Amino acid sequence: ELAGRRRGRVRIGVFYTAAAHLGPELRARTELAYPDILVEAELADRQDAFRGLLSGAMDLGIVFEHAFEPSPAPPEIKIVPLFNEPLRVILPPGHRLARRRRVQVAELAQDTWIQAHDGWAARLVDHLLRTAGVAPQIVRSGRGDEPVDSQGLVAAGMGITVAHSLGVWMSRSDIVV
Repeated sequence: ELAGRRRGRVRIGVFYTAAAHLGPELRARTELAYPDILVEAELADRQDAFRGLLSGAMDLGIVFEHAFEPSPAPPEIKIVPLFNEPLRVILPPGHRLARRRRVQVAELAQDTWIQAHDGWAARLVDHLLRTAGVAPQIVRSGRGDEPVDSQGLVAAGMGITVAHSLGVWMSRSDIVV
């Protein structure tokens, strides 16, 4: 859709990890192909992006939705799926299941789980544990949708956690994903 534009700006609302992983490449590709178009990215959760699109404050939104917690877009907004982001279990390197390629939540029922205080990350852990019918010990760390500090606690051996692929920040020598 940018092909007909010669100059101007494109305002994008984007969630945190997408901003870090996808934002720089999106901006670079756009600005190299269309040097007179400035790409401005603004951190926005799903609802903020929808509000920005509806008000005209944003031209594009890159949003995320958990399958267990659907949040349909307003009818005026067209959703185009980009990819499915896999969920990853994050373990300390010496964990008994660290060499496995796949792990079931029930296999982690005796482990201490690190969970955010609030946000989607907290609700995701609640959903996983409830669905598996387990109630492990919980250590709270971080707030919001993408609490990266919980991975530091995994590296320190305090427990295990889960994150989507884009949300894995720690060095792979400090954790096992």
